[in-house]
Amino acid sequence: MASKAPTAPIVPINAPKPGVGGYQPLNPRTEVLPAGWNGFDSRPLPSPILVEHDVAIPMRDGKILYADVYRPPPGPDDAPAAPFNGLMSLKLMTPWNLGIPDGTLSGLEKFEAPDPADWVPEGYAIVNIDSRGSGHSEGTMVIMGTQEAEDGYDAVEDLARRPWCNATPSLKAIAPWEGCGDLYREQFGRGGIYAGDLFDNLIVRYMLNGHNGMESFKEMFKQHPLPMTGGTTRDPT
Repeated sequence: MASKAPTAPIVPINAPKPGVGGYQPLNPRTEVLPAGWNGFDSRPLPSPILVEHDVAIPMRDGKILYADVYRPPPGPDDAPAAPFNGLMSLKLMTPWNLGIPDGTLSGLEKFEAPDPADWVPEGYAIVNIDSRGSGHSEGTMVIMGTQEAEDGYDAVEDLARRPWCNATPSLKAIAPWEGCGDLYREQFGRGGIYAGDLFDNLIVRYMLNGHNGMESFKEMFKQHPLPMTGGTTRDPT
């Protein structure tokens, strides 16, 4: 009989609150932002953008992740919907705007993600997915493990089957933003010393929101400490 995989310790995280950080409750809908739209007093859109809010993407284990999709409208007869009330997350997460001059971006961009105003006019679709456990996406939030890899695969395959997508094969190329070979040993437990305090006290406490908690690196390190260079271990508490 196969042994059951160990369960990672879970810690609670803040639930998203309407109006905080630009968050809006789950509300699947579609609208078209016309050319010239400038809802954030930033950069006007050079062409119309169709926005699908809270698109459900099923995973292999039955969990549902939700995404916002920005893509070219299918035709000129689409009328603009109600005023856009999405999230301008770059400015909300970084009030100093990372040094980017005002008016450079449209305000539709998400943190560390492309600006739809640049890519949609070229025929591309931008899909911003709330990862497992974040926002209203189901499941428990995980940290860069095999679960996120499987979710990414399932999301790509689902999107490739959408009628507006011409992806053959489903994934043609990737542009990695950042990565490492072993996150546990190279960042959070480097040299046998727990080094996740910035992640725990800033990102987890103030930036991550969801309903079902998330994996705890600190608790995992307590259960599975790494030897220090001298052969000993150090308690992260």
